[in-house]
Amino acid sequence: SVTDNIQVYFAYGKTIGDGKVNQYPNFIQSRSAFDKAGITLQQIWDTLEPEIADKFDLGLRINGGSWYVAPTLYYSQTTNKPVIVFDPQIGVSYLQNADVTGYGAELELGMEANSQISVFTGLSYNIFEFDGDIRTAADTVISTNGKQIPDAPELMAKLGIVYRPTSRWSISPVVRYVSSRYGDALNTVSIPSYTVADLSINYRERAVPKVGDVSFGLDFLNLFDAQYIAIISATDDQRPGSTSYYPGAPFAVAGTVSVKF
Repeated sequence: SVTDNIQVYFAYGKTIGDGKVNQYPNFIQSRSAFDKAGITLQQIWDTLEPEIADKFDLGLRINGGSWYVAPTLYYSQTTNKPVIVFDPQIGVSYLQNADVTGYGAELELGMEANSQISVFTGLSYNIFEFDGDIRTAADTVISTNGKQIPDAPELMAKLGIVYRPTSRWSISPVVRYVSSRYGDALNTVSIPSYTVADLSINYRERAVPKVGDVSFGLDFLNLFDAQYIAIISATDDQRPGSTSYYPGAPFAVAGTVSVKF
């Protein structure tokens, strides 16, 4: 704490990946192609190492009574990130390691307009790019240096309002934006940006006899039924058309009930 209203933090973390080092399925599925190229299972197995990442965060939060602002800077260095690479000399896709550098900034803002209405917003800028080219087991060089990894948007934003007509009720519309992303490591397949709106309505009854606090919620998700790609198979660097894409959920309504004893 610098003052009662200003806090600064720094965080460092070192993580180990999920151990995606199994080359056997790729090798057996395309064994004839590997045999023809003179590549053994041991050779492609030896190319993999555990994924290790070093991550740094530097943040600030300023509280101004009815408002707050919280900027954050971050940097990460990842070695041996597993990616599925298409090797044109063999004609097969299989796991390889790649080094990746990430850095960016986030900014969160909030303000109470009055006793009933508060507004919040968040912005982020994200670079998550390959740190060098990928060299395959067949000694092929894939030109990935400086390219954004798949399924990593550069820009994201959200804007929301919380309206409390009474102490029991709250109504909150939220709009989320995600910029365009790439479906391959060579950045030749661009996936369009999308915007999704949600609406939440909540009611809370405090100190119900013999029960406690009771809350009811109704969430309207993807309110305008936007059609968009939600998830890209992020470890893919395959031939165009072979990457997997998963659509975002259509308009849906979810209800919740919670009791706090």
